[in-house]
Amino acid sequence: MKKQTLKYYWHIHHGILLEPLTEPLKNRIKYIKEDKPKDEIELRLRLIKPVKGKLPSKFVKAAQARDKAAQAWVKAAQAWDKADQALVKAAQARDKAAQAWDKAYQARDKATQALVKAAQAWDKAYQAWDKATQALVKAAQAWDKAYQARDKATQALVKAAQARDKAAQALVKAAQAWDKATQTLVKAAQAWDKADQALVKADQAWGKADQVFVKAYQDNMPALEKLHEVECGCAYDFKKKTIFTKENGLEK
Repeated sequence: MKKQTLKYYWHIHHGILLEPLTEPLKNRIKYIKEDKPKDEIELRLRLIKPVKGKLPSKFVKAAQARDKAAQAWVKAAQAWDKADQALVKAAQARDKAAQAWDKAYQARDKATQALVKAAQAWDKAYQAWDKATQALVKAAQAWDKAYQARDKATQALVKAAQARDKAAQALVKAAQAWDKATQTLVKAAQAWDKADQALVKADQAWGKADQVFVKAYQDNMPALEKLHEVECGCAYDFKKKTIFTKENGLEK
């Protein structure tokens, strides 16, 4: 992979002497024109110039290290966002599976109650049939009526038993779906933890690289001041760290 060369400019920001571009220069120019005070725009744009001379090697090395750490941080943040979205999606899927399981459980419970009720009715009809059978000789018509009632109750019992079996199967299926959603949630949570750890590590690396960059910037300030005098020559205030000076035409 080809190593990217950083491009350095004077006064991209009014309080920073020089720095590498972190985005297309046209973006910064557009921002200055649209969002900065009108009395600052001309001076800001006039002093933004590319660095042409050779910069101190330690400064360049530190800047490259900080830029690399920043890119790693962005990548880690994107991975964290992706893992976080997967975690939310898995949690929603598990919640949906839990709701389906609850609904199936209630359906099975209702079917079980219907089965018990049908069994009780069948027992009652059976007892009536048995009593009518004993009195068959004396009450054949009553026996026939009780038999029909028992037959009807038997059909209701079979239908209730089938409904309960169906509800039980739905409960098993819902439980399996819940288990699967729970496994997905656990996996997504582990991925989220891993991405979060990577983000923290990348953030620490960026902070360390930024400290090295700041030190290199300060250590090489004499050389940078000399190069600025040759290439830019503006009245930059190195103590206050600003381009807004009386000599530059705008003091703030």
